[in-house]
Amino acid sequence: MDRYDEFSKLMDVLFEGSRVINKYQSKPRTYGSNMKLYMAEMHLLAIIKEKEGLTVTELAEYANITKSAITQTTNKLEEKELIKKIRNEIYHKEINLYTTNKGKNACEYHSKLDRKNYLNVMNKMDDFTVEEFHRFAQLYSIVIDDIKKNIK
Repeated sequence: MDRYDEFSKLMDVLFEGSRVINKYQSKPRTYGSNMKLYMAEMHLLAIIKEKEGLTVTELAEYANITKSAITQTTNKLEEKELIKKIRNEIYHKEINLYTTNKGKNACEYHSKLDRKNYLNVMNKMDDFTVEEFHRFAQLYSIVIDDIKKNIK
C-alpha cells in the first residue's frame, strides 16, 4: 500500500464518521430534564454559558453560523427558558444573552454526559498516546481547513 492509498482509506473513515455524527446530532435528547434539545441547540447554550452577556452577532461570529440561524435557535432556547435576552442599557440595539439556572443545569448535565462518553471511548484506546491524539487532531484540522476552502 502506498501513502495515497492509506490516506484515501483514512478519508473514507473520516467521511463515514461525518455521516454518523450528522445522524447522531439530528436526534434530540433530554439533558437532565424532560425537555428535548438538539445537539446544535445544546452547543450554542454551552457557548452562551461560557461567554455570558455576548450578543447574537458575537455568537454568530464565534460559532461561524448565520445571524438568522442564531436568532432562530436563541428564540427556541428562550422559549424553553434556558436563556434570557436582555437589551443592552448602553447600546439599545444590542441584545445580550445569558443562561438561566435551567440552562446552566442542562449544560452541566451535557458536560457530565460528554465526559462519561469520552471516557468510555478512551478506555477502548489504551494503546494510543496523548501525542497520537494530538497528531490526529492536527491531521483532521488540515483536512477540515481544506474542505472549508472548497466550500467557498
